[in-house]
Amino acid sequence: MRLFVAVELDDALRDALGRLIGDLRRAEGAVKWVEPRHLHLTLKFLGEVAESRVADAAQIVRDGATGVPPFRLEARGAGGFPDLRRPRVIFAGAETESDTARELARRLNEEMQLLDVPAEDRPFQCHITLGRRRDPRPAPRLAARLEGCAGRLFGALSVGHVTLMRSILTPTGPIYEPVERIGLRGGRAMQRGG
Repeated sequence: MRLFVAVELDDALRDALGRLIGDLRRAEGAVKWVEPRHLHLTLKFLGEVAESRVADAAQIVRDGATGVPPFRLEARGAGGFPDLRRPRVIFAGAETESDTARELARRLNEEMQLLDVPAEDRPFQCHITLGRRRDPRPAPRLAARLEGCAGRLFGALSVGHVTLMRSILTPTGPIYEPVERIGLRGGRAMQRGG
């Protein structure tokens, strides 16, 4: 199973970021934009995990979430990796009132090595991916639109759980299915996906 750990967004934030994607799409068409219903914040990408190890992955997420308090997440501003001039990944900034998301991502990055998931060597950057661009040439119109979003608040939500998510790749795009939602108060499982 192809898995990742995510913060799911609520409908209001997905709608707001969907409108942003619509605006950015007018500036740059050569981007594979994320469907608004699939928008999320990735805390840790696991890749392919044997079905026999999925329960272990869920336990690692539960352990990592233990003692992590719920937190507020704001989607603010937009940008591009590696830079605005030649963005390959277009994103909305994600900010938290504390380093809660960063700390949880650090724990997951460390502990998932128990499943032979390689650790990220780059520091975690809290963001919500909006699209991916394959063209390496500069994109001045897109860069100008992204710069125009500096400091703009798109919405906020209270994060009370994280989700171990399955990604099923299809010719028409990925399908995401929750495997388990894990509460941030004590790491207790909130709900099993189906």
